[in-house]
Amino acid sequence: MSYQFISRSVGPTVTYWILRTPISNIRSLIINRPISSTSNTGVNGGFFAAANGYNSPPTGGRSISYTRGYSTNYLYNGTASNPVSRRTAVIYNNRRSITRMNAARLSEITNRFGTVDVAIGGTDFSSSSWSSTAYYGATKRTALAWEGSNAYLIVVRTGVVNIPALRSAIDSDLGLGLSSSNAVVLDGSGSTSMQVYGNSSRTWHNANRHIFNMVTLVNT
Repeated sequence: MSYQFISRSVGPTVTYWILRTPISNIRSLIINRPISSTSNTGVNGGFFAAANGYNSPPTGGRSISYTRGYSTNYLYNGTASNPVSRRTAVIYNNRRSITRMNAARLSEITNRFGTVDVAIGGTDFSSSSWSSTAYYGATKRTALAWEGSNAYLIVVRTGVVNIPALRSAIDSDLGLGLSSSNAVVLDGSGSTSMQVYGNSSRTWHNANRHIFNMVTLVNT
């Protein structure tokens, strides 16, 4: 097995589910459908537009979703006409290294790193990156974090948290030696979901909505 499933409680009401896997085993896959309709193991990805509601395919991506060699990728945080610089996870060096940088376009990332294996857009934990309601409001959350050679796909399974609480969980409460400096906040609320394909006890589809991209494991 190329991943470890971890469940951690923080306080009396909040439980986090986490998939730990080598960074070389991470990819971003555009699916435009519910996670439950795929055979992938992973979590929901970045932000997207849903002008037709969440029971229909997204009307556009709003976060970079790039995996080298894939024919379908999304190259912007925001849109092509209005890109927004946001925190993005970058896997490079033939999948041996991971870091993060603020970028509006994939081209900014490739200009810095050259060949990039995977790029996953989201945002950071700063209050300036969120509206007050979104920052302090408690809801389901999803994040991608990393330490050493491992990546951590994190969802709030039970309970709800705001962004400061999510940051505290990553920095200390989960006890995994992680840092929010090495993490990206992905889409949350009804989008937050985890699927361990073929294992219903470790799968949770939340609102089971259509999402744009999924952060998945290459091998399970």
